[in-house]
Amino acid sequence: MTSLSPHPRRGISLLEVLISIGILAVGLTSVISLVPAGKSEAARSVMLDRASILAANVLSDAVTFGYTRPNSFTSTPAGTPSVVFDSGTIPVPWPASATLKTFGVFGTSATTVVVPRQVTDLVCQGRDDLIYDLPASPDDPPMNKFIEGVRAFQGRTSSLIALASVSGTTLAAGDLAKLTVVVFHNRDMTAPFVTGTYDTSRGALSLPVPDGRRLREIVRPGTVIYDPSAIPQNAWCQVAMAAADEGTNPTNPSVYVTFSGIAPVATGRVHVLVDSVGMAERVVTLEGPGPFSQ
Repeated sequence: MTSLSPHPRRGISLLEVLISIGILAVGLTSVISLVPAGKSEAARSVMLDRASILAANVLSDAVTFGYTRPNSFTSTPAGTPSVVFDSGTIPVPWPASATLKTFGVFGTSATTVVVPRQVTDLVCQGRDDLIYDLPASPDDPPMNKFIEGVRAFQGRTSSLIALASVSGTTLAAGDLAKLTVVVFHNRDMTAPFVTGTYDTSRGALSLPVPDGRRLREIVRPGTVIYDPSAIPQNAWCQVAMAAADEGTNPTNPSVYVTFSGIAPVATGRVHVLVDSVGMAERVVTLEGPGPFSQ
């Protein structure tokens, strides 16, 4: 039996080469598109890792530095069942902001209400983003930068401290209180919070969005919301899932949220803490003056 083709076929045609190149290009495009997404997820994992470490550290440092000792701080108005320690240079949505007394760290009853900046930074600022001075020459190593004798940090990760009486009465030594730490990443101090409205029947949060920001950036998993209508120890709510609806009402868009644990107790005004990424809580016993706190 004779073959129909006197010469055997060798190689591949130009059409097959073009098809192979097209398939390879599609595959490489898919791989390249994953690089930015992977970089973003890696940055987010670092941010959440730093946030969790800072939250755990602040919970412990708050006890050490006198934030759970009522006689070491001042609050306004007096006798409130909850206080919040935050930067004194920004407006705050909560009714009582507290300040450590100058010697509150040592448990004395000093009346001065100005706390050294170093103490606040030491407790509420992340310590893993050092600032370095450029070396004088290429052969010299970079040196840690110091401001007013204190090692400088970029402060990308920061926090605030809230203390609320479990019984709802005045904060007093020997009583139980809930200690809450809210962690921020690259916090915008010019617009620290946004006031909106939460609808409990729909689970929808409506709020204006600051210029240059998007709703999905303001409200996302990990965002902390302050509910002024809740009892003091349950005023802090953390978002577990969020689905933004920015097309229905662009000037006052909505986002549907669920919470991990405590949720706002009623329909009404709430305050979204901008750039918050998480929170941690624990119940502590309020301390009083004594030989171990002097």
